[in-house]
Amino acid sequence: MTAFSASIRKLAKGNKDFRREVATGGHSQVVLMCLRPGEAIGEEIHEDTDQIFVVARGRGEAVLDGVAGALDKGTLLLVPAGMRHDIRNTGDKRLRIWRTYLAGCAHAFEKRWVTIQQVVVTKTGDPRANPLPWTREHLYRTSR
Repeated sequence: MTAFSASIRKLAKGNKDFRREVATGGHSQVVLMCLRPGEAIGEEIHEDTDQIFVVARGRGEAVLDGVAGALDKGTLLLVPAGMRHDIRNTGDKRLRIWRTYLAGCAHAFEKRWVTIQQVVVTKTGDPRANPLPWTREHLYRTSR
């Protein structure tokens, strides 16, 4: 795997393909999408992968577990693993988005938490010691 660097905004605005892979890593992938007016990605569920969508240009809607919400230029949408979703172009121009697939994020957070706890317990001898200003639940909190 090699590193990748480019202006995602420029790439997304210039993309005319329905789906184009930009970069793929060991646990993530960045994809550009361009939906014509009335077009949709199609309802899907990714059981083990979170997705982040960012609207570069256009208008549309996200349907998450059957509930529709507006998408406009600059909107960032996080779709957690296991959530049924669809993205639709409701505008009169192309909807250009980029999406990032993130596999294993919750596992990585849990592993990091356990590692931090092990180090602190080893150094202090106190299994209740918390080296961070938050608890394990904070790592998984989705709203404030």
